[in-house]
Amino acid sequence: MDRRKLINYGIFALVVIFVVGLAINHTRHIQAMVNDMVSGTPAQRIAAAKNLLVSEQFADAITGDSVHVRLKAVGALQLLGNADAIKQLLAMLKDISKTVHDRAVQALIAIGDKSDSNISQLAGGLGDGDINVQRGTVKAMEVIGPQPNLITQVVAQIKSSAGARSSAGDVLGSFGPRPDTLAQLSTLLKDSDPDVRAGAASALGKTKNPAAIPELITLSQTDTPQVRRVAIEAIALIGNIAGQATLIQAINDPNADNEARIEAATGLGRIGTPTAIATLIRALDDFDLKLRIAAQGALARIGMPAVPDLMQTIKSNSPIIRKEVCSIFGAIGSPRLNGALETALKDPVKDVREAAARALGQPNNAAAIPALMNALKDPSGTVASAASQSLGRIGLPAAPALIKGFGDNKLTAYYCSTALSKMGAPVLPLIEKAAQNSADQRWAAVVLGNLGIAEAKPTLQKLARASNPDTRYVAQQALYKMGVPTTAQ
Repeated sequence: MDRRKLINYGIFALVVIFVVGLAINHTRHIQAMVNDMVSGTPAQRIAAAKNLLVSEQFADAITGDSVHVRLKAVGALQLLGNADAIKQLLAMLKDISKTVHDRAVQALIAIGDKSDSNISQLAGGLGDGDINVQRGTVKAMEVIGPQPNLITQVVAQIKSSAGARSSAGDVLGSFGPRPDTLAQLSTLLKDSDPDVRAGAASALGKTKNPAAIPELITLSQTDTPQVRRVAIEAIALIGNIAGQATLIQAINDPNADNEARIEAATGLGRIGTPTAIATLIRALDDFDLKLRIAAQGALARIGMPAVPDLMQTIKSNSPIIRKEVCSIFGAIGSPRLNGALETALKDPVKDVREAAARALGQPNNAAAIPALMNALKDPSGTVASAASQSLGRIGLPAAPALIKGFGDNKLTAYYCSTALSKMGAPVLPLIEKAAQNSADQRWAAVVLGNLGIAEAKPTLQKLARASNPDTRYVAQQALYKMGVPTTAQ
């Protein structure tokens, strides 16, 4: 090997050693700064965090480190407290550890409003592509509260960032109806970009400010289809009588956007006037199933004030409407509706009877027990099953009648056992007492097995030795499923 090659190899080796030395030194330097962030004085922690941010090494320096180190890093950023710290804290909202995420939110709350530049940087998190960053930013802003510059920055995000509009609306909505929010969003309602107008309208709906309704009405009548839909949804969300006529118009227009009609129904449920009730009842017969479902929910929300009109509607010639009214009564859940529902249990259409049976299943609705016990013998299995489920939801007041039903035909006894099984451990003493009666033992064993609780084992073990072979078999199978050995399987 000639001398020139040796020299080249030597130079190369020196370069490698030099580069490796630099890398090792750099790694030690980075680790030293991480150590300062974790255990240094406040001044050292601030300086270390600042240096890591300036060198763009912050994320790499703590990636893969322990939760303890990452939490200390969040604390150092909070001590630093500037816009650069806000930017890094937003990134740390993506941390896989919920503890680190939550600590980053706390830090953002602590320093998010320390300066205008901090607020501006924080507002940028509303448009981040990561949902965890968006949610953390919204939470921080909600706690910081409606400071004038914060509101301005949030509204600016609606203008500038498509990805921020929903989150920005959530923040402004958490502040409630405010004149300054209304004024700034009203300006955006006149923006040349329809997406910006839609974002502003949506945000106004979330603020629930009735003063926004006149401008939203104008949008709902004159703007693009997309903006009109969002404006109607915003009016519905505000739920003030000032928007009632517009919501009724939307529902009554079969050519309107179906989502807008659905939101309009929900809005009328918030308003709850006699006119709103009448409109919603008419919507029960609409061609759009989703609108009918929305109208049912809205009427249920209105509750008892809607009942007088619904009492007339339940007499409709349409079995679909009769069924829907039964479902509404079930959602309202008042014992005062028992009479109408018990009448509906005799309807010639099984779907109506089933809906009535389900509607009567309110906790402790003892007055409905006799009618539901009769419904267990309905010729339709779906009606009988619905009655069984409702008796189970009524709970212990229905237990004596259900236990008495053990003596009926096998199908009725089965429905009774199913209902009792839904009651859980509280029904155990009554079933244990029933197990003392030889005529009830088989179905008592069924219920005890369905309960599947340890406290049922002693009674099941006794029933596993009963003279009736059916009772023995049921009890033995129940014990087997519970992992208890028996002398015979």
